[in-house]
Amino acid sequence: MVSYSCSLTVITIVDDDMSNTGYRYVQAFLLVAELQSFTRAARGAGHDAGIRQHEAEVERVLGKRLVERSPRAVALTAAGSAFVPNAAR
Repeated sequence: MVSYSCSLTVITIVDDDMSNTGYRYVQAFLLVAELQSFTRAARGAGHDAGIRQHEAEVERVLGKRLVERSPRAVALTAAGSAFVPNAAR
């Protein structure tokens, strides 16, 4: 079971098996934000590793749309731009 606690500035995802689930999800979001592409983010991570799903899970937990998706690019929303400095800590 995974439990969540979040605000726009803090996201904590605690997995029962004590894995780094939250860290992986936030890292996926940061790669997407930096590279503005799910494809390039997956390559940057060295594998697909569910980049889209991890980023979507951060959005779901926060209850905010963090990126706008188009067929060729990804752009940060206002909430995504506000979250980047806090996620990078």
